[in-house]
Amino acid sequence: MRLIVTFAIGGMPWVDASVASMRDYASKVGADFHEVKWFPDESRKPYNGNPVWAFVDFLKRFREQDYYKEVLVLDCDVLILPSCPNLFETRGDLVCALDQAWTTKDDRYKKWIAKYYPDSTENDSGVDDPYFNAGVLLFRLDALRSLNFDPPYPDEMGYDQDFLNMRTAEAGIDITWIGEEYNQRNVNDRQWTLANNHILHLVGGGKERLMDYADFLGIWKDHGQ
Repeated sequence: MRLIVTFAIGGMPWVDASVASMRDYASKVGADFHEVKWFPDESRKPYNGNPVWAFVDFLKRFREQDYYKEVLVLDCDVLILPSCPNLFETRGDLVCALDQAWTTKDDRYKKWIAKYYPDSTENDSGVDDPYFNAGVLLFRLDALRSLNFDPPYPDEMGYDQDFLNMRTAEAGIDITWIGEEYNQRNVNDRQWTLANNHILHLVGGGKERLMDYADFLGIWKDHGQ
């Protein structure tokens, strides 16, 4: 069985549009969909109370079950376009795309690892090694169970994305790299964007563009009501 999950903790006006596209996609590819809306205080304690770590907490819990064999984890600021193929048909322990801003494990990443995980084998990685964006990740259950989710969970930029890049490398996870069209943050040209991409990722500011695209495509049926 397949699961698609996103994390919408806190009031964010674009979430309904994002979630609508995910529900449509889940129905298309035969997956269940789950929206995480809360991260209770008790669950937050190991993570310095920071809700950004809800993603990692979920993955830790997910690997304890046997019903779902694969999970597609999506940021709540992505919009899945109707053209998107079935990612679950892509082979690999982990399916993901390069981060368009930080494409490699550069000096910033290396300093973060050295500061918080001095014993990690990632301290020996090259600054040109590929670095994935955690906004669109498809994990197979067996691979997920091989990851080390032990703390610390730093309260510093990099957060879960640096953590997962590190832990997947330590475990020797087989990564299938998909193109930027599955995690596209360059969305200013609507004609080009819709013709050449499958998943849009509205990182940082400009979330209103996500709602604009959803309205244009008729994805967000309840917008303005």
